[in-house]
Amino acid sequence: MHSKIIFGDSWSPKKDNIFTQALRRHKEISDRFTFDDLFRLSLRCGYTCREARDIILNNCSLSALVYQKRIENNFYLKISDDMSGDLRDPYKDVLNRKLLRDM
Repeated sequence: MHSKIIFGDSWSPKKDNIFTQALRRHKEISDRFTFDDLFRLSLRCGYTCREARDIILNNCSLSALVYQKRIENNFYLKISDDMSGDLRDPYKDVLNRKLLRDM
């Protein structure tokens, strides 16, 4: 049995099937990549930034780092379709290490 997902006033079943599944998969969010991906998905489903923030806060447990970097600092308001600026360098580092290891 699935737990109940809490949505805001603009909830619509037609736009939330994929988003609902993602919320169920990510009950605990411990990294900024996952938060950003879930947040972007909520924006694509038509939620505003504040609605998306509230839905994620009501349905997911966030690590202290994610909460501080994304919620407290209001960085969620700057998330767009591109990768967040503060994640580009760590992503490049991981990608480079993986490429070097696979050679």
